[in-house]
Amino acid sequence: MNATIGDALILGAQKIEEGLTKIAPGAWEIIIRQQYADVAGYLLGVIIIIIILCYSKKFLTTMRDKKDKNGNIIQKGYAEEWGYDNEMTVRALLIVAIIISIIFLICFLVIGTKVLINPEYYAIKEMTYMLRSVI
Repeated sequence: MNATIGDALILGAQKIEEGLTKIAPGAWEIIIRQQYADVAGYLLGVIIIIIILCYSKKFLTTMRDKKDKNGNIIQKGYAEEWGYDNEMTVRALLIVAIIISIIFLICFLVIGTKVLINPEYYAIKEMTYMLRSVI
């Protein structure tokens, strides 16, 4: 008999599938639900990052005093309390933090969307990780 590597892999996958259905018949559904829970976690991360970005934008816009047309101070800024030398440092750190937050936001959106579109694929990946840790 000429068994190829592909045949051996298919036979091995079938044996694993049979073993899993005997041990835990609802394992597949549980792992799929776990993928949806992961998506919910990613979306929660997106919401938290958006809140942080909104707060950072507000913080950046209130660094200097806001004045009306007559030059009267409407709202006191933070920069005068810290000294104007520190203003640029704080502004630079906030901009770096905003850029990092935007990168995380994009990553969470992309990963969450991928898992939401195809949870079966990620369930299979998770099963293979579990099998690797057992073997």
